[in-house]
Amino acid sequence: MKNFRGWVPEFTLSIRTTPSVSTSRLVNWVHCVKACTISEAPRTSMPASRLESTGAPLTVRTVRRSSPAASGCGGSSFRSGIERSKQAPQAVPAVTGIDYLQLLEDKRRPLVNKVIQGTYPPGSTFKLATSLIALQEGVVGVKEHMPVPCTGGYQFGNRYFRCWEKKGHGSLDLEGAIKHSCDVYFYQLGLKIGLARYIAGGIKLTMRDKSGIDLPEETQARFPYAIDYYNKKYGVRGWSNAETLNLAIGQGSNSQTVVNMAKLYSAFATGGQAPRPEIAHLVPQRKQVFQLSEIQDSVVLEGLKAVLEAGGTAGASAIQGLTLAGKTGTAQNTGGADHGWFVGFAPADKPKIVVAVLLEFGLHGSRAAHIASAIIGHYLKVGPIKATMDEG
Repeated sequence: MKNFRGWVPEFTLSIRTTPSVSTSRLVNWVHCVKACTISEAPRTSMPASRLESTGAPLTVRTVRRSSPAASGCGGSSFRSGIERSKQAPQAVPAVTGIDYLQLLEDKRRPLVNKVIQGTYPPGSTFKLATSLIALQEGVVGVKEHMPVPCTGGYQFGNRYFRCWEKKGHGSLDLEGAIKHSCDVYFYQLGLKIGLARYIAGGIKLTMRDKSGIDLPEETQARFPYAIDYYNKKYGVRGWSNAETLNLAIGQGSNSQTVVNMAKLYSAFATGGQAPRPEIAHLVPQRKQVFQLSEIQDSVVLEGLKAVLEAGGTAGASAIQGLTLAGKTGTAQNTGGADHGWFVGFAPADKPKIVVAVLLEFGLHGSRAAHIASAIIGHYLKVGPIKATMDEG
């Protein structure tokens, strides 16, 4: 099925990092990953055990050759795998028993592949999913405003749900709400959808599933299976419809892997066709998880573009001469400082790369956006960028 933009990202990168890792170091990681080359000759994938021993970063990417002219070779197919620099990996010193014990006891859990095994509240990056569910259900028009404008929070029953912007955003439509990441808009949008339909919509988007990547021990995302989930967890009278508000902004009973969020944005980038991330050369698989009208698709895309424009939550992470699209997220973390998210793609209208960055305990999604922009700029050989400290 041909999608509206007529493209498929050629490169998808998922990263989980910490605030102490510099942007330049991450860019160097990307430099170690060769840009894809179009060739009918099979490539040899390095075994996972070898990858771990070299300390080189894992990168998942998907390539579509749309025509012989575009690809330089006949046919049209998908290829995926891991590519590295031509330089042979350096030998790694042996790890002693004491060193290994220290790694096991390290609270940062360095031996855990957090991209596929760590689950985190997706925060505002999940507002894309909320938008898709609402549009699919027909509960919101693309230019429709919510009944209550944002003045810094939303009163629901006896509880006041705050927006990240204490001054408020005023009255917004969907595009503006995505750009400014307005919690009050999405609280109300979640209520319009309703909890049962919201859960069903999230399941259809595969947000309760593993991504299907061909690596062992991937963790399943945490997402309700039905309203009965809350009855069993809290008791029939132990919860309220306020759970809908939490889900709508990527909080509550919702924890996603980094690779699963990359998969969601890749699905939006390909007209609703969610890909299975791959390391080895397997039979490519894509699943249609949603379908928007052309105007709906355009409005959501414009909102994601606006995030990285002046006034957006990652406006200062824009790249000169390149239009990016994506969403920041600042995810509340009960175990410590908030996590910073950014998931996006570029160029916005004809992407070549999809990047998902989780900055563990990173406080603000704008920090993750800065890292993602540096990666995108390095890969596409464009720049410069500058940092921003907005939340979103």
